[in-house]
Amino acid sequence: MRNVLRPKAAVFDLDNTLVESAVDFQEMRRRVVAELERSGTPRHVVDTEKTVLTNIREGRYYLSRLRDESNLLDLDARLGSILTDCELSTLPKVKAIEGAYDALTMLESQGLALGVLTRGSRPYASAALRKVGLDEKLSHMVCRDDHPLEEAKPNPLAMQRIASKLGVHARECLYVGDHLIDLECARAAGSAFVGVLTGVMTVEEWRKHACPQVVRSVADIPSTITLRGAR
Repeated sequence: MRNVLRPKAAVFDLDNTLVESAVDFQEMRRRVVAELERSGTPRHVVDTEKTVLTNIREGRYYLSRLRDESNLLDLDARLGSILTDCELSTLPKVKAIEGAYDALTMLESQGLALGVLTRGSRPYASAALRKVGLDEKLSHMVCRDDHPLEEAKPNPLAMQRIASKLGVHARECLYVGDHLIDLECARAAGSAFVGVLTGVMTVEEWRKHACPQVVRSVADIPSTITLRGAR
């Protein structure tokens, strides 16, 4: 991956990066698996112990060999509705990660374009950011439901799209996220990446996957970028 010393744009994941997620991912997995099974996916292909993304990937791959594209689009719509319903139901509990607003303000003052790249839906992402007062700091978003489901992150197309909206190339972006799919997306797109510890990943787990840099939270990103620029 080609890292830039000082990025022109900072792109952020949403849940557990900018906001404390209250989404019940276990319930989301259960409902996604149930829908995939109703659609003809055998139980040995999907499992509530797998991530939502893995179940959707493997379920769609299985069904793609049996169904035409229109049926898959219908399935994507049903899955999208499940995900969005699970997300929107948690809005009353959403809170900003401590220091997020000040961090975005500092990055803005450094001249960086700021955006969001999330697998959350646009209705959820917009409402969550508005609720915690971060919406005014973020000029553009690319969300799960903006494009076909298979083109959401970690597909590098998602990073390329948010970079284009911000007027830069993907390799000129720093992506900040809390999950391995964020790292996967950044690597595939050629973007720099910093992992945060406000999600499920530990320092040891990030290191195991060769994450280039790990910080406590989004609050530490302005100093990280200043140091990059000083090299």
